Amino acid sequence: MALNAESVEAFYAGQSDPDAAAAALAASLGIENHTTDSRGGAKLDTVTNTLLFSRDAGFTLAQTLVLHDVTLALLTMASDPNMEFAAAEAAFQAALVAKVTATPTEGCFTVDDVRVVSEHFAHGYFAHFKLYGFMYSEVQAVDLQKKTVHVET
Repeated sequence: MALNAESVEAFYAGQSDPDAAAAALAASLGIENHTTDSRGGAKLDTVTNTLLFSRDAGFTLAQTLVLHDVTLALLTMASDPNMEFAAAEAAFQAALVAKVTATPTEGCFTVDDVRVVSEHFAHGYFAHFKLYGFMYSEVQAVDLQKKTVHVET
């Protein structure tokens, strides 16, 4: 599920209570149980990281939403067990190149912006590409234990 401008602005405004902001962001993204589901939690962490990076880099809301869409596309690629690093990197580059302009326009990036974004994703997502691939494509064991406690009154 993609974010909208209101969700992003609410997330930024709610940074005084990061847990509440994360919960609201998770709800906006349709992520259930983000505190107990490792895949949902990792998705939320990755999106949060992208949003905070965008804010700190001084990107506009439209640029932030573009980067959010790129992040979701990368996470979807990670869930494909046949996805190779080179193919994911090429898709990332194509997504950014499609949004490059010589003069700043809404939702587009300059060449310098692309350098900053590329460095961020190189040190984040792509540095951990195999980890994301394993996490999203491998079946995860769940150990569920049920305990009944009887209390006399």
